Amino acid sequence: MRKLSWVVVLGFLVALVASGGVASANVPKDFKRHVEKHWTWFGPKSWGAAEGANDLWVSSPTGRHYLHYGAGGAPCSSPGAYTTPAQFFSFVPSSYRATARQNFSLYSQGIRKAKYTKVGKIKTLGTNYLRQKAKSKGKRGQTKVKGEMVLDFFAVSGGCGQRQQVRTAPAKGNKKSIRTLRQVQSAIIGPRP
Repeated sequence: MRKLSWVVVLGFLVALVASGGVASANVPKDFKRHVEKHWTWFGPKSWGAAEGANDLWVSSPTGRHYLHYGAGGAPCSSPGAYTTPAQFFSFVPSSYRATARQNFSLYSQGIRKAKYTKVGKIKTLGTNYLRQKAKSKGKRGQTKVKGEMVLDFFAVSGGCGQRQQVRTAPAKGNKKSIRTLRQVQSAIIGPRP
């Protein structure tokens, strides 16, 4: 893979996110449009977000429901961290687990006993586009939390890019919570310059 071209990768990401098309029919009626500097997203009215140029962190007011979405250019290889896509898919989840006690890692607030309960195979979604999914769990105080992660790594003309999705909520009622977080995820637009 050749040297990274940020303009090409950013253009690809904007097209990728926009191609999901946030039609009003796809957004639940109780969701509100939230506009940040780099991102627009739809979610429950009381939810909030923090952002960066390539990352969006969304959570419920108490932080019990948490979503991290990151998208941007990535070095095709980063000696010392990874030199192949397979090593990228090892490096990123390991980094999340190593920082799980910190806020905005695998959960909105640091968690203990973080581990992956299932790590899927790396799948090819298209030419030079790879994806891996994982499930995680941990504890925040006495509350058990469960989450899911979706990692993408792709090559485009002139460079590489990556996308990270992390969704975590308490284990009790987790299926419903994760479903809501997926709906929020599907209604994210950005990043924009």
